[in-house]
Amino acid sequence: MLVGGGCCSLGLALLLSVVTADRLDQRSAGADAFSTSAIGHRGLVALLERLKVPVVVSRHRSDAKAGDRGLLVLCEPRGPAAGEPGDAPKLEGLAELAARRTLVVLPKWHGEPSPERPQWIADAQLVDPEQVRQVAAAALPESARDPLTVVRLPAEKSVHLAPSPDDELLEAPQPSLPGTQLLGGSDALEPVLAGPEGILLARLRGPDDRVRWILSDPDLLSNHGLGRPGNAVLAVQILEHARADGAVVIDETMHGHRRIETVWQELFHFPLVLAIAQALFAVVILLWAGVGRFGGLVAPPPPLPPGKRYLIDHTAELLRQGRHARVALSRYLGAALAEAGRALHAPAG
Repeated sequence: MLVGGGCCSLGLALLLSVVTADRLDQRSAGADAFSTSAIGHRGLVALLERLKVPVVVSRHRSDAKAGDRGLLVLCEPRGPAAGEPGDAPKLEGLAELAARRTLVVLPKWHGEPSPERPQWIADAQLVDPEQVRQVAAAALPESARDPLTVVRLPAEKSVHLAPSPDDELLEAPQPSLPGTQLLGGSDALEPVLAGPEGILLARLRGPDDRVRWILSDPDLLSNHGLGRPGNAVLAVQILEHARADGAVVIDETMHGHRRIETVWQELFHFPLVLAIAQALFAVVILLWAGVGRFGGLVAPPPPLPPGKRYLIDHTAELLRQGRHARVALSRYLGAALAEAGRALHAPAG
């Protein structure tokens, strides 16, 4: 019974793993690394993995995972809106994070999930520039916040970006960003990629060799933007330029995907929870099998009963099965006659 129950539970586990294979990953339609929508960044994660660039989608202690050699990426934190603080206050403590290299990607779009396909968006609206400015200001020290501005170019206007001569992005391709969103107004920001209208990629150096980059337009990294000419190449070049030789750690705690990774939590998540369920099922079967037993076990009978009768019966049964009864009786008769002759002192023959 125990073996049968184990086989049944194993078969159920395999069936569940096949049925739920597409539901294991976190799903989203927002501007995060789990999203396959137009404004999401799952395509960027897939691109980095294909290029063998170490990338981690982090849901806990992202700064510690980036460490001294990696790059912590904060993609499109939510700006203040409708009386809510959004994610900007979380950026206030950015200077205390353990990561020495940080890339903050400013928000641009807000999407409404599609009722028919929740992983897509039905519509997208531009985020208020003041919200974008507040997120950018929260990621900067107070000395670099004023006068910080956000500039959005018309969709039909193209922008020509020139890299800083002190950087390694001199061969960077021109991106395709309709309605480009740029930063301007702050002299504390060091332009890395900039045009006459503003800065696309800015850098701010801090104490202890800490470096913070600000990317003003997320369309360069989003799913719908990676397919445009030059965007994917420039996005990879920026990430490779910003990181040292560590991993690209994309933080998802700011989008509400925080999950503390502990051994006990992992034991009760798929697929490890199936092993726990199978072990519990085996314990229940063992307990159920022992419920009807009271007192000591009944001693089994001995393999060979005592006395000669068993040997005689066993020998007779062997003779019967071997069909040697006629020969045995003939020999037995001869032996009996010889014994009688000896007892009576009969003459020979």
